[in-house]
Amino acid sequence: MNFLNKKDQNLTLFTLLLILFGLTPSALAQSKYSDKGGISIVVNNDSLHKVLSEIEKQSSYKFAYNTELILHQINITFQCTNLNINQTLDDLFKTTEIKYQIIGNQIILQKKVFEKITIRGYISDKKTGEMLIGTSIYFPKTKNGGISNNYGFFSLSVPPDDSLDIEISYAGYKTIHAKIDASNDIKMNIALTLRDDSTDYTPVIVLIDKREDNIRRNQTDLIDLSTDMIAGTTSVSGSGDVISSVQLSGGVQPGLDGSSGYFVRGGNSDQNLVLLDEACLYNPGHLFGLVSVFNSSAIKKANLLKGGFPAAYGDFLSSVLDVYMKEGSNKQFGGDLELGTIDASMTLHGPIAGDRSSFLLSARRSTIDWILRPLSITDEFTNYYFYDVNAKINLQVSPTNKFFF
Repeated sequence: MNFLNKKDQNLTLFTLLLILFGLTPSALAQSKYSDKGGISIVVNNDSLHKVLSEIEKQSSYKFAYNTELILHQINITFQCTNLNINQTLDDLFKTTEIKYQIIGNQIILQKKVFEKITIRGYISDKKTGEMLIGTSIYFPKTKNGGISNNYGFFSLSVPPDDSLDIEISYAGYKTIHAKIDASNDIKMNIALTLRDDSTDYTPVIVLIDKREDNIRRNQTDLIDLSTDMIAGTTSVSGSGDVISSVQLSGGVQPGLDGSSGYFVRGGNSDQNLVLLDEACLYNPGHLFGLVSVFNSSAIKKANLLKGGFPAAYGDFLSSVLDVYMKEGSNKQFGGDLELGTIDASMTLHGPIAGDRSSFLLSARRSTIDWILRPLSITDEFTNYYFYDVNAKINLQVSPTNKFFF
């Protein structure tokens, strides 16, 4: 009868214990590397991939990640001594845009998704309450910003910050510099004040981005027609006219002498889209085309797009003339009266109920029949006249909802 020697008996007993408690050599290695401490790395200006490989050599963990995530990382300098896996990874990725997650013996690397908050609101004129189109909102710290849309509304996303600098500026108005608590989403309505001295200009800083960005580049075919430009343009009626301002723009050729038609870069006059507050106008002219239907005292802003306009405007080939009417002051009543060579107009505006609603009413009538009646021997042409009425009602039913009629 053969008996095992003492050495063999100890080995057999150790093997039985391993089987009993479910421990294998790989489990022992896992336990060894799961203990706190043990990772020591010294890397000077080397790739992140090398650091990850070194961590895999000194532990039982394996990394899983998208190659593009590591490929664009710059060389790093990293040093750690006798740290556990969590401390090592925290120190390694604290200055990068990479986050990690440990699942078993796998370390999954992903790109950090930074949370952002939304700042939104309306920009208006403090005196009249009129919404300001194209107001600039800029954040010096993040070096980004945006502009208010055609209804004076803006909505921008920025990283959360308990003290964020903001600059709000509009031509002819005082620039606002302020600090805001941007730790959560903000709703803010801002009223700008006209400058007391229009000749008091502040320095303008122009930031040049050398990167190629064909989507966000300036649109060279866009022309802004301000109310001052429209009012100062000569026309048949004697007062400012939107169409006359368009005819004086580069790349635009007037139609027949004195007519309101225009041709953009060789296209026909019926290939021009004309919009008034997003409504299409098919016949924007009076008096056989000599006078346009736009009453200059009721116009707030106009844009002429001569090319590259979005598909949302339809299949018009030559240009888009986008005209926006004033909303009327919700602060005080007011108006004006104009007398031109062939027409007369009157505009009234004011609040309806408090500062939450306003109206604008602008009416115009020609004076041709009144002028020609004493000079005419017959009544053949003295009864011709034209008129138009522009009316707009603005109702704010909640801080985020408005109705325009």
